[in-house]
Amino acid sequence: MATGLAVLTGGALCVAITALPAAGQVAGVDLTMTTQDVWRGLVRTSRPVVQIDGFAAAPLGGGFRLTGGGWASWEAFGGGRTSLTSCPSRAACLAEKRAWAELDLDVRGAGFYAGWIGYFDRRFPTGDGTTLGSRRNTHEVMASLWFPRVYLAPRFSGYFDVDEVGGGYLETSVGVPVLGNISSRPFWALFLTAEAGYSFGQTFDRKHPGSTFYYDTGRLTHVDLGVGSDLPFTSGRWVSSSASLHARIAVDDAGTIHGLKPGDDGRWLVIYARVSLTVPHWKAAP
Repeated sequence: MATGLAVLTGGALCVAITALPAAGQVAGVDLTMTTQDVWRGLVRTSRPVVQIDGFAAAPLGGGFRLTGGGWASWEAFGGGRTSLTSCPSRAACLAEKRAWAELDLDVRGAGFYAGWIGYFDRRFPTGDGTTLGSRRNTHEVMASLWFPRVYLAPRFSGYFDVDEVGGGYLETSVGVPVLGNISSRPFWALFLTAEAGYSFGQTFDRKHPGSTFYYDTGRLTHVDLGVGSDLPFTSGRWVSSSASLHARIAVDDAGTIHGLKPGDDGRWLVIYARVSLTVPHWKAAP
């Protein structure tokens, strides 16, 4: 039921957006393969996954743009008995799904984004924090402010759960190029990135063990340090690709769970890699 709802919602958003005036529309698919699914400092799966994000965008005038789509995580490789997984079994499966809609505004080089995210078939941690429980749905509203033309290109985001979990999550990130061939073609650059999160109201309630939660304490959740680059020889007018390597440092205890066997908790450092391919290459609406 949730799978059908996610597909229907994401598809309806894309159809509605492409029904807007055609000038400046963009539609495409973003494919990402990651060695582990790390989300806001939490290890969602400890095995490789393929993430698929279909999107559509159209300008509304006055600098506004409407964007929406659907996302799904495919745990394609199965896993062992001790793997942390979002699937109902150790076999491969189409795990969590999401639908999302966002209103974007660019003003003098700054970007403002506000919207909604629906999470379907999401598995939440159990009371003892050692595994993921039954599948449920939840929804968030979000807002983000990005300064891409400022040094370090800082971004500040807030996500507020209005359904199953409640509370909120704040995140800030920066990035800086450190190496590249700016004056040559094909252009490429090496970027260093850093991300940190802070949660409130999304912690385990010991008075109500059956309640849903993400984190153990309401505080700094994690720090994520990364290095990445666009892949110039596979990028063009209609295709763009990138690769990155990350070190996630857990601060909250919930982020240290990595698997189900003894010794897999308390692992504060997780190294993971991502490779992404986007068709078509994203371009700002004229």
